[in-house]
Amino acid sequence: MASMSKRKSPAKITSRVYFDIVIEEGSSEESGGRVIIGLYGEYSPKIVKRFLELCDVESEFSYKGSTFHRIIPNFILQGGLLSQEKNKRPTETSTLNQRNNLRRTTKKTKPKHIYDDYSTQKNRSIQPLLKHQRLYYLSSISHTFESEFFINTVKAQWLTQSAVSFEEDEGTDDKNRIFGKVLEGMEVLKQIENQGTNSGIPRRVVRIANLGVMKKPVIVN
Repeated sequence: MASMSKRKSPAKITSRVYFDIVIEEGSSEESGGRVIIGLYGEYSPKIVKRFLELCDVESEFSYKGSTFHRIIPNFILQGGLLSQEKNKRPTETSTLNQRNNLRRTTKKTKPKHIYDDYSTQKNRSIQPLLKHQRLYYLSSISHTFESEFFINTVKAQWLTQSAVSFEEDEGTDDKNRIFGKVLEGMEVLKQIENQGTNSGIPRRVVRIANLGVMKKPVIVN
């Protein structure tokens, strides 16, 4: 029992980031609002570290200008595909092509993904893994070898056991590892979700217009 009491909580928020969302149609755009996300830096330190780097507009690569390229109502909001061409509405074919291009060029160029050494992320001292038993968790999609992430809009515990991708790829608990949760802006997520379709191809372009790491984060459970 003594060893159990010393385990660190896997649900401690150590840093916060924000996404400013715009929804575009043709040459016009409307502000969707701001989403604030808390990150579990002690639970998934390597993933969070890289995610924070991609939330820094001063870094060589960032999520600024990227889109939510796969939106399925009552399921997930998927974004973070940095190779997606700007100002273009993503399609399933173009998104899959972008992924394949990244796989071919990863060894020749600076990686644009944050989960490359993901398999070393396991920390048995803070098990069991968080599961998708609540709404609005931020999770990795490590098996795509890219910077993609998703936010679940429904309770979906089975996501923790299976991989989410265009390929039929069976996964394990760690493949959809939770590393944060949305703290504010649920109404913005609803606006994003409203642009979704059953196929996942968005009705309109949903873009991260701006983003950043929030200063002086408060550690909360």
